[in-house]
Amino acid sequence: MPKSIYKERNLVVQLLATIGEERGWKVEVVKESQDWHILYINTDFGQLSWHIPSDELKVKWPEVTNVWDGHSTVEKYETIERMINTMARKND
Repeated sequence: MPKSIYKERNLVVQLLATIGEERGWKVEVVKESQDWHILYINTDFGQLSWHIPSDELKVKWPEVTNVWDGHSTVEKYETIERMINTMARKND
């Protein structure tokens, strides 16, 4: 995948985190290395997380040491799908 796609994804993920904070979701980061952070979004539906290059973080979220709940990538996207389905029904 071209690097620009990841940069765009990272912006959208951070937008989700910012909107989530407004909804009361807890957002935190773990510094995995000098170059990488893991962004955690703790939603009402479950935890979501993404690796993001440190220099692409746009917001200074609280830094913690380890908050991963053990979810897999498949579980993360199942949670997102459940969120979309539930939230879309509320707007019907």
